[in-house]
Amino acid sequence: MAKKKTAKLTATDQVVSIIKRSKKGVDAPTLMKKTGLADKTIRNILFRAGKQWKIKRAGRGVYVGA
Repeated sequence: MAKKKTAKLTATDQVVSIIKRSKKGVDAPTLMKKTGLADKTIRNILFRAGKQWKIKRAGRGVYVGA
């Protein structure tokens, strides 16, 4: 039997999926703990995902799925 190759999630995919699973929204420090990514990386991903309408701001520093 051939093994199925699982697609490796990108950092952006990881962050967006965590945000979309959350009902109340997620802030940057929580994303840093869950992914292990640096603060600057998380903030760049949040900015880019917001521009692509993948996520939106629910309040100051809190993000929810779009």
